[in-house]
Amino acid sequence: MKKRLILTADDYGMCDPVNDAIDECMAAGTVTSTCVMPNMGSLERVTTLKQRFPEVSVGLHWTLTQGRPLCLRKDVNTLITSEGEFFGPSEFRRRWVCGKVSKEQLRRELIAQYEKYHELAGEPEYWNTHHGSHLAPFLYQLLVKIAGELGIRAMRTHRRVNVHKAMPMAAYYLQHPISWAKGCLLSTWARAARRKGMKLPDGLLTPYGYEQTLTALPEIVARARWKPSYRAMEFLVHPSTTAESEHFRALAKTRVTEYEILRDPTFHSQLQQADVELTSFSVL
Repeated sequence: MKKRLILTADDYGMCDPVNDAIDECMAAGTVTSTCVMPNMGSLERVTTLKQRFPEVSVGLHWTLTQGRPLCLRKDVNTLITSEGEFFGPSEFRRRWVCGKVSKEQLRRELIAQYEKYHELAGEPEYWNTHHGSHLAPFLYQLLVKIAGELGIRAMRTHRRVNVHKAMPMAAYYLQHPISWAKGCLLSTWARAARRKGMKLPDGLLTPYGYEQTLTALPEIVARARWKPSYRAMEFLVHPSTTAESEHFRALAKTRVTEYEILRDPTFHSQLQQADVELTSFSVL
């Protein structure tokens, strides 16, 4: 059976090396979706993304854990440090759980980022968050609600379809029961989002134990459980032409490796030989 895969490159707009890499990979036909960080400084090419790559899905990458807000500091002071920067992902989640983040300020910044995106690129085809920052109780549901109010009708699923290189997933879950419980919770949230009218991929392909997941992607896809009813699953990449950037907190070397693999024309043919059809959010 043909296995449809949305191959999404996150972080468009973060910096020029990321934009350059994603542009080149989209031109190579390997990246079929990208999402835009509206608060970062390299947004000039966003205005022409759909004209240059009409088959690629372009979404909104709401950013609450890196860079500076679009709103005035006084209007989002529970979201930022004394220097005016967003808190990092761990501190942001801690503050949310402890009730130190204003929901109204959060909504204000999310709408400002949506409006910035809309000004540059029109309606986003889907939404997600940088660092998966919305994956917290009540925050997930709040962002689903706000996205629906803004008319964004598709989103990233975080229902994981896990593949382990060295062991069956049942054995892995016995060793990591918290991972199993978290996966069940995320699947429940995904089903609830669908009931609210959101369109989601059928799973987020998540490999474990692989040294380089992209080179092993045909094997990972082959080993994943695909149901005949699945429209598409999503797989995430973060390419960049260089590892040198003040914006890279992590994945710096991996970004360059992913870029080199994705721009190689043989990579696409390897996926085709594994009966993988690269697609976009349009199939949802």
